[in-house]
Amino acid sequence: MGRYITDGKSDRNGPERGLEQHTITLVGLSPVRVAMGRRGTVRRFYGDHTGPIVVRSGDERITVAGVVEDPYAETYGDLEVQHIETCENEADWLLCPVSEVLADRSYVLHPAERFFLERFASRNRIHLAGLETKRDWEKLNGIAGHQVAPDLFVVPLRSPTLPPARHTNMVVVREAGLVIDPAAVSPAERDRALTLLREYQSQDRPLQAIWLTHHHHDHIGSAAFLSDRLGLPVWGHSETANRLDLPMERLFRDGENIPNCGNNDGTWRALHTPGHAPGHLCLWHASTRRLIAGDMVAGEGTILIDPEDGDMGQYIDSLRFLAGLNPGQLFPAHGPVIMQGRAYLEYYVKHRLEREQKVLLAVGTEPTEFSHILSGSYDDVGPAAVPFAMRSLRSHLKKLVSEGQVQPCANDCFRRVS
Repeated sequence: MGRYITDGKSDRNGPERGLEQHTITLVGLSPVRVAMGRRGTVRRFYGDHTGPIVVRSGDERITVAGVVEDPYAETYGDLEVQHIETCENEADWLLCPVSEVLADRSYVLHPAERFFLERFASRNRIHLAGLETKRDWEKLNGIAGHQVAPDLFVVPLRSPTLPPARHTNMVVVREAGLVIDPAAVSPAERDRALTLLREYQSQDRPLQAIWLTHHHHDHIGSAAFLSDRLGLPVWGHSETANRLDLPMERLFRDGENIPNCGNNDGTWRALHTPGHAPGHLCLWHASTRRLIAGDMVAGEGTILIDPEDGDMGQYIDSLRFLAGLNPGQLFPAHGPVIMQGRAYLEYYVKHRLEREQKVLLAVGTEPTEFSHILSGSYDDVGPAAVPFAMRSLRSHLKKLVSEGQVQPCANDCFRRVS
């Protein structure tokens, strides 16, 4: 588990009925280019496919039902494809030829985005026949609708995680045959995960293990269930195995390669990244610079470092280590795929250190009550996030005490060491 809101506001202000719009903007006619936000695909289209699609060209607007759902917000959304001559505020956009976007796998396109770009990017006008589209979209039902890269599938499963998240991403890695963090707890979600994985296997795609990034309950909910139904062993780190009443057949150390389904050395490598949890493991694919990040980062919100089993110092060190790998894409356990991975990791480090400075400023040279430190260092959080801020503050103080910058005093007070 690990995400909480650091402010009280959401930026999900979609059109009427609470619908959220996801827009692909096609710019110019020869050649057609796609305008992508410079922040990459952080706010781009993602999710299941069970809501409406909207396509607009000039005055033409066609809605196709049964396509897009955003599970992270639990609202139905519109995908709007615009075909225009110029892009307003072009400095805020990265304009790429559509053919280049489609050919370059470093662009993480949802199947829905790829569907539209392949069919309409080369046309002067967008035309969509509802019946034809309905048939085409049936191809995206099931596991295919969750394919974000040739070898990666991301399936958001409802889980008992921290707000604002309601889902944990079950990631399927094709080459290694791994099912990562199947977190569903409810019978319906467990059955949905099982159905998708059986469909995946039916397409001659073998699975060899369930992989747990760490032991938190919002990452393991279906591990035993799927292990039993699919006959798959559970893999992870020894520190994770020590905290679970769940047999783990193989334990991985930092830097160890994950065998592929042919029992040969694979190209994914285990990275031990403690801090959020003692046994936290990421998976790194060096040639494509992709990182399956678990709870090191989140697509939205931030990560809670709980003082009971987390370590803020280790967490910041792990973030720095991962940033040093210069990853291009991060696949977090909560929220959409994150582009510009190194910058995102560096931002997380900067955010934590800025918070640490606020904590230090709030601690006086005389004994200062915990409640006073909290109000001074977390003055930017809403009331709903205060319980999580309290836990995070404990972790910051624990780090500062271990470094000799802060000294604990009686009655839950702390003083800054001059």
